[in-house]
Amino acid sequence: NSDKLTCFSIFNYQNFSLLGDELIAQILWYFIDGVEARVGDFPLGKKSDYTKFTVVLDAKGSHEIVFEYTPEVVDQGSKIALFSYVLFVLFIGLGFYKIYNIKPSP
Repeated sequence: NSDKLTCFSIFNYQNFSLLGDELIAQILWYFIDGVEARVGDFPLGKKSDYTKFTVVLDAKGSHEIVFEYTPEVVDQGSKIALFSYVLFVLFIGLGFYKIYNIKPSP
């Protein structure tokens, strides 16, 4: 249950290279992004407060039933996460551009 998560750790990291460091940075980025995007992952309340759906299907043929509910806040959170990721990439790109585009003084 991600709502109950209390600790995050990366153990035995020994690959001290640019690629390894980038991988660790991506792991941390997506972990933080996932923690920020979660909304009510752990069900709250009593089981008696939930609605139970029982569907009886005829055994003949192929049937698929999908119950899907996506709150507006999840969609809005996804858009905010995407925007912040794009902004982050732009800032990193701008930083590298400024670092490597410095011209020596004559």
